[in-house]
Amino acid sequence: MPLIPVAELTRRATELLQTAGAPEDIARTTAEAIVGADVVGHESHGVAQLPGYLAGIKAERIVPDARPQVVKETDTTAVLDARKGLGHYSATVAIDAALERARRHHMGAVSLANANHIGRLGAYAERAALAGCIGVVALGVGGTSGTTAPFGGRRGALGSNPIAAGVPIAGRAPFVMDMATSVFSNGKIGIARREGRQLPPGAVLTKDGEPTTDPEEWAAGGPMLPAGGYKGYALGLLNLFLAALSMAGVPAGERVSGTFFLALDVTAFQPLEEYTQRTAAYVAQLKDVPPQEGFDEILLPGERAAREAERRHAEGVPVPDEVWAQLQAPR
Repeated sequence: MPLIPVAELTRRATELLQTAGAPEDIARTTAEAIVGADVVGHESHGVAQLPGYLAGIKAERIVPDARPQVVKETDTTAVLDARKGLGHYSATVAIDAALERARRHHMGAVSLANANHIGRLGAYAERAALAGCIGVVALGVGGTSGTTAPFGGRRGALGSNPIAAGVPIAGRAPFVMDMATSVFSNGKIGIARREGRQLPPGAVLTKDGEPTTDPEEWAAGGPMLPAGGYKGYALGLLNLFLAALSMAGVPAGERVSGTFFLALDVTAFQPLEEYTQRTAAYVAQLKDVPPQEGFDEILLPGERAAREAERRHAEGVPVPDEVWAQLQAPR
């Protein structure tokens, strides 16, 4: 598996997207987001997904030069229509719109509709945290069908409905929570399938609603299960309800697919330096907790990803041979 420098991988992804019809700024923003997932070790949302995006452009499911349009807005809120554009670019525009409102009015909430796959939600929450805000991103899919069964159900009716949050902390990388509300994301199950690995019990069902550990059953239409049973189900349902804010004008009961972005300006509550020192003190207290057997230390959500990013920026990004060959093939 070759190690590809971050700059080279980003350049190649940008080239491929431009060749497919994306303007330079849209291609660059999208490529940086895709490669950024690989950099932090989230390969399920990285360049392995790029051939699928290019196929989506070719099939006209993705409009590579589309830019989000404002459907409705107030001083603190906005509804954006991504117009079937590249999801990573659309989501970057959305979180930046929320941050702009937070800078002017201390809070920004933006709902995004008609976007394609937006990649790693944590990147957008982290973008907010680095701007001195608390960021929350919730993606919801549901309605007529879905990849995740409700708690106690035998077929899919929700998406993996992930949620992410970012919080600034003095002297270190932000807290970044990023998780599917299903046991695994679709991408991680896809990796297990590609590598021929079984899944742990309680992650998926067959298409007939029976328990299984075989990712091939998932590929054949079996639903995923919510993480933590009814707790993951409730959180996934909340994300669906937040996503539904983007669905104005869509008949009730139709399929929902949207993303909600929230940015809270910390300085509306207290000075940023005071707050980040406070969060840093909480983290220090957690770090002082003795680890259980089998654990080396107490880690903060997002800490492993930050360490991986430092290493991969220095050493390069590991890209599977078959994926690198696809990215190098002439188009």
